[in-house]
Amino acid sequence: MTGQKTHLLAQAGPKLRRFTGDEAGTGSVTGLIITIVALTIGGTAVDYTSAVSARAQAQVVADAAARAGAAKLREGQDAARDAALAIADAHRPGLLDASDIMFTHWPGHGATASNGRKPINAVAVQTRRDNRNANPVATYLLHLVGVDRLQVSAISVAATTGGFAHCSGGGFFALERSVGNSSNDYSDGFCLHGEDGVQFHNQNRFTSGAEITMPNLADFQAHNNNPGAEDALRAYSHEFRLLDSIPDVISMMREGTLEEAGLPPFVTLGPVYRTSISQDDALSPDTLYIVSGDVALRDPRSFQNMAIVAGGNITVDSNVDFDNVVLAAEGFITFNSNIRIGGSELEYCDRGVYGGYVLGQQGIVFNSNNILRGVLMASQGDVVFNSNNTATDGIYVEAAGDIVYNSRQTLRGCLPGLENELHHAGAEREYTQALVR
Repeated sequence: MTGQKTHLLAQAGPKLRRFTGDEAGTGSVTGLIITIVALTIGGTAVDYTSAVSARAQAQVVADAAARAGAAKLREGQDAARDAALAIADAHRPGLLDASDIMFTHWPGHGATASNGRKPINAVAVQTRRDNRNANPVATYLLHLVGVDRLQVSAISVAATTGGFAHCSGGGFFALERSVGNSSNDYSDGFCLHGEDGVQFHNQNRFTSGAEITMPNLADFQAHNNNPGAEDALRAYSHEFRLLDSIPDVISMMREGTLEEAGLPPFVTLGPVYRTSISQDDALSPDTLYIVSGDVALRDPRSFQNMAIVAGGNITVDSNVDFDNVVLAAEGFITFNSNIRIGGSELEYCDRGVYGGYVLGQQGIVFNSNNILRGVLMASQGDVVFNSNNTATDGIYVEAAGDIVYNSRQTLRGCLPGLENELHHAGAEREYTQALVR
């Protein structure tokens, strides 16, 4: 029996040896699989850490580029784009392409035009390390399983939150278009601005720091012989400070106490409530009048140190004088001819504050031969100035629609600027930036 077993084992030797060899091969495959799994897990951790670091760097560059672009936005989109690219290249070349810089409106900072258009007030950038920019993140170990590169990106938006520093002298600021005619004079820092463009005809003269501004200079239209227009032209946007606040200002005047109404200090009495004000009604100075319906003021009368807020329209006949007056209406405000609002020619700028406030929720219209000095105006519709206004000095006008004016007008700024004493009506703010990711 023992010999037989020995013979059988001898016969089985090659098979046992082959079996032993197969088992060793199985161990090698298992070990290889374990090694690949371990390398994959380790490679994932190493390369994931590398990708996270690359994305963090891309985010830092995106933030810096967005801020740099926003800081230059008031000088036009080309200047903002160049600033964003320059700061990105200074940090790490190749992360930001010009096609990944966009100009947009950030909610909460600026009004909406009647056509739904919003002003440009923000710069959005996207930095990339990817195949398109030819700079993806190379892998260390994941290439063993066929992953040679990773792609990362970062997005940042910087929005302006305050008025731009230029145009301190006042001017026309339309969220849509500023449209003028011929033979007008612009001087002393007066700005002519339209987010959708500026246009006028012939013989318009620009001197003493007057500016023509719009975000896109392709939207500028002018006929021949406009001295100084080329030097006055700038690619600027504008931060609209008043338009969104008109309903709130009217609501505060109608619903609050005199102390809560946010009025200039020349209004010290009231409020007095009326269903309407007709042309012959007597009105007292220093008083806030709250009217549920329409207001009609006729000539020849003079109104001083007064505030009137109307639930309907305000209509002003000819030959009426206003000084230190607030007129606010949920409807339209219409002025006829020979109206004077604000201070005198000699002192309107020296007083340092506005001498008149006109807020029309639906629109504002002036007919001919009016004198406006040191007046703050805002409309959620259009603002229209018809012909031959004798003076338009030191006024600041915002319109959510167009600003349209005719010929032979003198439009001067007040270079030191005038203080807005109508509180909570978009008071002047410093130019700052808000970073939004």
